[in-house]
Amino acid sequence: MKVSPNFNIEEFVPKSVWLKYGDNSLWFVDQRIISFAQTLREFVNRPVTINDWHMSGPLQYRGFRPPEYTEGAKMSQHRFGRAIDISVNGMFSDELANLIIERRLAAWPYITAIENPEHTPTWVHVDCRNSTAKDLLIVDPV
Repeated sequence: MKVSPNFNIEEFVPKSVWLKYGDNSLWFVDQRIISFAQTLREFVNRPVTINDWHMSGPLQYRGFRPPEYTEGAKMSQHRFGRAIDISVNGMFSDELANLIIERRLAAWPYITAIENPEHTPTWVHVDCRNSTAKDLLIVDPV
């Protein structure tokens, strides 16, 4: 199911969730994360990869993570559908992280946290956790 011009819901949920809920998998993904992915895709004019399991790729837990998935932090924003790990074809992760940080207020004010790029050499984690902080949180993995 298309959720934006360049993304299907399968890119935001793992295969198990898609098989159980189908189009209703949208229930588990914050609309702000979908909007971020789409506007980032339009800005960089390059493919943005979240999950690729639906195209026979290995990635399926870079968006929503269901309770039975045991890796990562117990209270990760992925578990609330408010986070994605992304890669952009032809961009290094630090380059992508810097672009997001520089453009956040103008383009994505609802993005409230990014994982410290030192810990994510091949992807960038962004989320829209509920926060009253005005500054972007740079978080270290737990």
